[in-house]
Amino acid sequence: GGSRRDNGVMLRISPAAPGISTPAYAAPAMGGRSAVPACPPPPLDTVALASAEISPAPMAAPVDAAPPATTAPLASPGPASGAPITLAELTPTQGPLPREGRSGASRAVADRCHAVVFGPGTLDEKTDAISGLLNEAIAATPSPNPGWTKATPEQVRLFVMETIEHTASIRRLGELRGLDFTRHDFEGDQSKFNPEITQFLAKPGRDESVTWAIKTHNGSPHHDLWSRPTSKAEDLKESATDIINAWRMSRRVYDKPAWSYEKIHAVIDADFNDGRLTHAQRDALLAALPFQQQLEAEGAPRA
Repeated sequence: GGSRRDNGVMLRISPAAPGISTPAYAAPAMGGRSAVPACPPPPLDTVALASAEISPAPMAAPVDAAPPATTAPLASPGPASGAPITLAELTPTQGPLPREGRSGASRAVADRCHAVVFGPGTLDEKTDAISGLLNEAIAATPSPNPGWTKATPEQVRLFVMETIEHTASIRRLGELRGLDFTRHDFEGDQSKFNPEITQFLAKPGRDESVTWAIKTHNGSPHHDLWSRPTSKAEDLKESATDIINAWRMSRRVYDKPAWSYEKIHAVIDADFNDGRLTHAQRDALLAALPFQQQLEAEGAPRA
């Protein structure tokens, strides 16, 4: 999905709304659950292009309706190389995976990884099992370009752990919205655990191979919907949920800290004013913010 380093925005940032200061979103501790501090609620006095902090009050039942938001400006953790990440990178600019990506072997590896994700075990245990499967498969997986360097086993392990944490959060966010995001980032040939994709997507930085992997993964449905100019905010709930959650995560793969809500608000505002976000995209991002805050208030979900 998801997605990862493909969710950021490099834009001029408007001044953050005064009085807003929030803790970073903490991913779950390995094998357990980490306490995540709630966001302090600022006044909810206006509805504008970008939302300020919203008190994460408990919801009586999963209802896909967000409280109103206030103004402030958004952006995302970038790769270790410092290359900018843009929302445009959510657009699947190339077609489906090449023939080898549709091979039964690649799909079988991804399906085995998915079974581990949804099975019993701690975060550490799942990470070790999936990393072992992927590293073995990657060694035998053909590359679209023989000159491209594949991810190391250590890089694959960090990527796997981050993906497990992120998708667990997205599933919980779906529950909070009364929606099913179970297959997020694990969709068909575009799964992040397809070794054809993982072999490059797990690398930090932004070389040609990583760009190829991002674009290939972005053929998945939630990224495809984000790129369509005719999509309505209603169509973009999973995409927007994905983007906001990725912005709030501390990224191990890129060694980048979580984005503050001030920064998130600022970029939504600037991106919309500069024409880089449609009305539907802006509205979908704003609607996703309160649910992310509620997730942080209740603590990160178990992997």
